[in-house]
Amino acid sequence: MVPGSWDVIRRLFRAAAGMSTMIGLAGWVSIGCPAAAQSDGGTPLTRPGMKTGATAAADRVDYPPKERRFVSASGVFILIVRAVDGWKTPRVAATLSKKGGPVLWQRELPHYHGPRRVLVTDDGHVLLVDEWINVVSRYALTLIGADGKTLASHSAEQVFSLLAVPRRAISEHARFGPWVTEGPELSADGKSALLWAGGRTLKLRLEDGRISAED
Repeated sequence: MVPGSWDVIRRLFRAAAGMSTMIGLAGWVSIGCPAAAQSDGGTPLTRPGMKTGATAAADRVDYPPKERRFVSASGVFILIVRAVDGWKTPRVAATLSKKGGPVLWQRELPHYHGPRRVLVTDDGHVLLVDEWINVVSRYALTLIGADGKTLASHSAEQVFSLLAVPRRAISEHARFGPWVTEGPELSADGKSALLWAGGRTLKLRLEDGRISAED
């Protein structure tokens, strides 16, 4: 045998053993540590333009009840929001009536699966906030009078512009949907609806639906 050949052979065996160990570890990583399991989670509520994928999964919400009832503080005015066809589609209709009295108005709403939050005042004003699903909505704030006429409608983009704070701050403060921290609730003088978002107070005047923001 050529002198020194045993040293060469030993080095080759060591290299082969090391490669075998690496292959074994790679096999354990690929087989023993599979990717996180995915849950079907039922049928998510979606609409055109809504986020999809992992981000949407985090924002997923269940269907609302097929009928929801909202009452003014005095109990005089009652708003009923109901699914038009039992959630075969996202269509909803709303009916405002007086307790023990006639229906004041009834109409279909453009909100997918209805509004997320609602305020009914003792003079019959109805404020609808956002849509049920987590989406930056065209119908962030909709004010309807006691006669059923829409007095004002503001998109989420209009609200964000008025708040004049970074989008990240709005998102971090949000507890209900993409922007609302708290509210709506009636102001002390009963002339405005108040909401909180992005560390600021949003005021909607019930007379005409004009909105303003203050610290």
